[in-house]
Parts: sequence; C-alpha cells; structure tokens
Amino acid sequence: MKKTFAKMRQRGYGLIEVILAIAITLGLIVGGIVLFNQSQLASNTTDASRAIVSISSESRALYRTAPDFSNLTGAELMEAGAVAANLIVGEEGSEAIILPYEGTVTVGPNATEPREFDVSVAWDATNDNARALCTRLAAEVSPGGVGPLGTGYTATNDCVNGNLTATFTR
Repeated sequence: MKKTFAKMRQRGYGLIEVILAIAITLGLIVGGIVLFNQSQLASNTTDASRAIVSISSESRALYRTAPDFSNLTGAELMEAGAVAANLIVGEEGSEAIILPYEGTVTVGPNATEPREFDVSVAWDATNDNARALCTRLAAEVSPGGVGPLGTGYTATNDCVNGNLTATFTR
C-alpha cells in the first residue's frame, strides 16, 4: 500500500503548487492589461497633442497676415484642409473635429483678446480615459508657454467635467 500511495503522490501537483501557478498567471494577466491600457492612453495622448499642435500651427499660418483671429472657425480650418481627414466626422456642412475618446474640438477667437485664439476640447465627463487624457494634455505649461500642446499657449482645464481650453498667441 505504501508503494501505491508514494507513486500517486509523485504523479500530480500539490495544492500549494497549483495555487501558486494560478496566482502567478493572474498576476501576469493583470499586469498585461494595465500595461496595455497605459500604452493606449499614451498613444491617444500623442495623437490628440499632435492634432491640437497641427490645428494651432495651421491657424497661425492661415492668419499670418490678418490683424487678428476674429473670423477663425473650425469650419474654416476644415475647408482650408488644415485639419487631418481622420479627425473630421459628420456630413458635409455639419462636420466636427473629433479627438480620441470622442473629444469634440471647437476653434475660435479668444473672447477677451482677438489677437489670440482658443482651441477647446469637450469630452464625456463620465469617461475615465477621457479625463486621464485631458489631465495629460493639461500638464503644466512652462513660463515660456511650452508644454504638451506646443509653444505660445496657456491652458485652462476642468478635466473633472471633461473640458480643456488652450489659448494660443501669435
């Protein structure tokens, strides 16, 4: 009887070994999911940042000879081809500029200073990924106006409610 019991014990895995293997596997799966989500957020942050930098550069180029930005609109930028086609959604005449996580972009002159213009983005405030993206884009701007959205701007944000406004100067 002892020989049979010893043979059975050698053939299988013990309870501790199985639990340890399951714990390691679950740890690897959770780590992979976290890493994937972080890399996806980083990619979307880069895409959104590039889109806003492009919009600001094209706005400055379109208005380089104008005294101010008083007539600047998102529709004008789309009509001039200043916005990448993959950022434009909607039917002709009712197009909108969209960033990752359905961030709706509006472009227009600054309400208090016509020689400046605003690029505002509004996200769904209940979307955690959108709030995280807003927070990353609203990262601290240096005194020279340099930050994640390029140069020559100031940013105001209410990321809890899904709003970000960057005011650009010439």
